[in-house]
Amino acid sequence: MSYKYEINYEMPKHYRGLTLYRIRALKTFVIGETINGKTEVKIGEYGGYVGSYDNLSQEGISWISGEAMVLEDARVLDNAQICDAAIIKMQAAISGNAVVKNSAYVSGSAKVSDNAIISDNAVLQDHAQISGNAHIYDNSVIYGQAEIGEMGYVLDNAQIYGNGKVMGKANVRGEAAVRDNAVIKDLAEIKGHAVIGGTAIICKITDYLTIGPIGSRSDFLTITQCGHLNVGCFSGKYHDFMQRLKSTHSENSVHYQEYKLAMNFASRFFKLVKERCGNE
Repeated sequence: MSYKYEINYEMPKHYRGLTLYRIRALKTFVIGETINGKTEVKIGEYGGYVGSYDNLSQEGISWISGEAMVLEDARVLDNAQICDAAIIKMQAAISGNAVVKNSAYVSGSAKVSDNAIISDNAVLQDHAQISGNAHIYDNSVIYGQAEIGEMGYVLDNAQIYGNGKVMGKANVRGEAAVRDNAVIKDLAEIKGHAVIGGTAIICKITDYLTIGPIGSRSDFLTITQCGHLNVGCFSGKYHDFMQRLKSTHSENSVHYQEYKLAMNFASRFFKLVKERCGNE
């Protein structure tokens, strides 16, 4: 095997108690193509930082550039590219044609594969995975055992956690969150302050409704077409929520009536959506 890089131990960098070293190309190779032509790593060119040879494969065209760092037991394989000031650590694995750039952060046992992209200040951690042509960016955070795949994308300050999934051409944005075992797919768009949880499956924007601010804490209430709702720290069914509400507010209180009106509106909304779909 022809080695593509070496570690320059004379150029150390200290990061949180660890010592990292710059890599240097031992040959010229192409790492990508743009409309302006091929992007090459030239022989003798310095790249980013690693802790050891285990962090970057000698095979394929994978590369670490700029001030990017790959440390601990993290691995960069195949044709993956780590750029700018990105950090890959712990047991994270970046493979395929994946790209992690800007100030993105990948840790835990997270996996990035295929043609997936993580950029800006996005965070992927724990056992979360991103694959296919998915893209997470801005300040989005993906953790737990969440999965982003196919052509799904997550942006702004959105969070995906638990066993939440974003698939198809769906997107999650704004301050929205997907949690528990919820699945967002097809052309669905989750935005604003929506929180989709439970076992909800959202395929289109009319599969859920967000109402708020509402209640004594000015929370946002998210109700799905399957009857699951999220508000504040509550995630469950309508009946259970109303029982809990009765334990804290009288039925004649303003807040109880607010929620009751919201539930009635949601019920009518989903009924109208169903009728419209049946007539199409």
